[in-house]
Amino acid sequence: MPLVNAIEAYHHDNGSYPQQLTNLIPKYLEKIPPTGMGNHTNIIYRVGGDLGNPWMLDIDAHEGMGWNQFYYFPLQNYPDGWPYERMGKWAYFHE
Repeated sequence: MPLVNAIEAYHHDNGSYPQQLTNLIPKYLEKIPPTGMGNHTNIIYRVGGDLGNPWMLDIDAHEGMGWNQFYYFPLQNYPDGWPYERMGKWAYFHE
């Protein structure tokens, strides 16, 4: 959640969302935090996310041939049911 909090603090201070995560350094974060998911280290940030969200985070969690993803939508309006599985404030997308 430090990354989510930093994005929202940036928005509060600037009136817009950062165009890229590196805009958060050094004022809001010392560095982009790790995902805590072993080999799955790539965090994708998008302004103008899906389903009306102003931004979203995406962590690639694919293994082998699968293309599984973790998503964070600030509005928490994930689609109901398969292939989305709610995991706290995140959703896991099963391929």
